[in-house]
Amino acid sequence: MIATLDGNFKPWRYLLNGQIQCQPSKRHTDFYPGTSDVKATTLLVYLNKEWNNDWSGETLFYLRGEEEPIASIFPEPGKLLDYDGRIRHHALPPNQPNILRTTLVIQGTYA
Repeated sequence: MIATLDGNFKPWRYLLNGQIQCQPSKRHTDFYPGTSDVKATTLLVYLNKEWNNDWSGETLFYLRGEEEPIASIFPEPGKLLDYDGRIRHHALPPNQPNILRTTLVIQGTYA
């Protein structure tokens, strides 16, 4: 899931996300799941300078119709994920007070 970008990536949306304790996110896709002809890509960068896995905060990925995650990624500082934005996913909040989980998201397509 680590990205190797080439010159064919065309970004069209940028998001900066912050998440605190007791602030769960809903499972969602970044692109409409029926757009199989589009290479819908999301780049997600974890921006925290430090992260302890005991704080939770994983990004979970799900196959369509499944309830158990197929992948669980901890927000390691500086880690870049490159994934199909049509895959359902959500982020768990930190389980500690006074911790802000931050990410930069870039959505686009490969030409």
